[in-house]
Amino acid sequence: MNEQDIKKILPEWTLSYILSEKRGEKLYQAERTSGDMTKYAAVRAISIPADKEELNELRAEYPQEDEFKKKIADMMKRKKAELQLLRSFCSKPGIVCMREIYDISNSDETSYLIVARYDYIETLDSYIRSNGLTIGAALRMGIDICKGLENFRKLNMIHGNVTPENIYVNDNGRFKLGGFDIDIIEGKKPVDKDNISSLRYASPEACNGGEKVFSSDVYSLGLVLYGLLNGGKLPFENEYSQKKAFQMRISGEPIPRPAYNAGKLTDIVMKACSFDTKQRYVTPYYMRKALEEAFDELQQAVLDNKADLITQNSSPMMTFSDNKRPEKNIDDFNEKTFDEMAEKKRREKREGRKNILMSLGAMTVILLLCAAVYFGVGRSVQNYGVHLEKGYDYVYTGEKKEPEVTLKGLKEGKDYIVSYSQNTAIGTAKVTVTGIGRFRGKKTKEFEILPEACDRFEATNITDSSVTLSWDQSEHGKKYYIYIRNEETDSWDKLETVSGSQDSCSFAGLKPDTEYGFRIRAVYTTGGKEYKSKSTEVFVKTLKTGDKA
Repeated sequence: MNEQDIKKILPEWTLSYILSEKRGEKLYQAERTSGDMTKYAAVRAISIPADKEELNELRAEYPQEDEFKKKIADMMKRKKAELQLLRSFCSKPGIVCMREIYDISNSDETSYLIVARYDYIETLDSYIRSNGLTIGAALRMGIDICKGLENFRKLNMIHGNVTPENIYVNDNGRFKLGGFDIDIIEGKKPVDKDNISSLRYASPEACNGGEKVFSSDVYSLGLVLYGLLNGGKLPFENEYSQKKAFQMRISGEPIPRPAYNAGKLTDIVMKACSFDTKQRYVTPYYMRKALEEAFDELQQAVLDNKADLITQNSSPMMTFSDNKRPEKNIDDFNEKTFDEMAEKKRREKREGRKNILMSLGAMTVILLLCAAVYFGVGRSVQNYGVHLEKGYDYVYTGEKKEPEVTLKGLKEGKDYIVSYSQNTAIGTAKVTVTGIGRFRGKKTKEFEILPEACDRFEATNITDSSVTLSWDQSEHGKKYYIYIRNEETDSWDKLETVSGSQDSCSFAGLKPDTEYGFRIRAVYTTGGKEYKSKSTEVFVKTLKTGDKA
């Protein structure tokens, strides 16, 4: 594999160093500089055949030159089809984003080099060595990878190759799934039980020749998280050889809990790693929901100083602390925007002196404005954002709701005062900020006081086609909205509106042996506007056809 060949394909990019390497394949960190801007990327180089050993094997299997060339060409096309599939997922969450694919061959077409450029990614192993891994980060990793697997689920595909080596982290700290193997996805790669290293994270049904299901990917992700909680060791590997531990795992031996006690995360891992496919999360979506709930509980516990921070004697890869919840929508690097910004830098350099003079003029105006503001000209609180207390409970209690108010850079009592109105009953309350001292003007912000949620929401009388939902009534619920989970659109669809006097309802026409999610919200109407409580959810699986409740 010649780096000069890669340079010919991507002349604007400089290969910095190798991120990872395996047979016939290298992943490089690359960078491109324009003006004073630098963009980072990952470049994957794939050799076909992988090395001299594979070349000799193929020569022996296909002694005729035409047959040999055809085989090499087919291998190249197969690999490019795999990369094209990956590229189609580029805008999807939880999956590595590939921007370009190129291929070149030698003069007699007996070998190929495929080069693919990805948005910047770092291997999971490298990320953990540099940053460690918190319980919160482990939960976020699970959430992100579940989102990636959900994209496969929507196309009725199973990834089949979820391992730590195929999990990456981008420069925004988001976890991404790679390692696509089209032969595995299409079920064309036979399982080699003698090659234990390639099957360490495979589900029992995949290893035992059974049919892979969507929960097979759930199982593999559960094992990845298990290893993080167990010092890098998978079930039974603390006491037995890797081969013995593998045989015990795929034969159904109940696996022990990992060394670290990570509370709800450990419970999720154990459910995901169930030998029986029916005991696992049916699809990645349901595992993600459990992980998100665990993350929210951990975040609240940290805020309340109630989190269990006791470190067990196990893996140095885990620490028991937490930082922030993952941002929901971080756009991938925009190639067009980068080029536009680079051109802007070049234009600014050409203009040179003109820009400097313009900058000095603008700076003078800014200084004059700052002086005017400081001495009281135009100092109005209307120019400041009014921020309400994060995490404040806006659920009706009969008492006044007075969330703390802040204006960045200003002090309450010195620069402004706060007053509240309509802040006792369910409805829209107001907070008014009035400037004092050197500040003037008023600014009003509204917030909603919501009805209380239903404390209990459960499913009963479950059959193969129906279910009854019951709940504890909300004191101020004039009606209830019932929703059903739409997994295809990753959303909740309103199913029915129920009178506030009811505390149960039944639904028929469900599919047998299928998991459903239901949600209920109490609704209170005042002033012609609806105010909905926080949702309460329940997940239930219908019985198989013919089974009795």
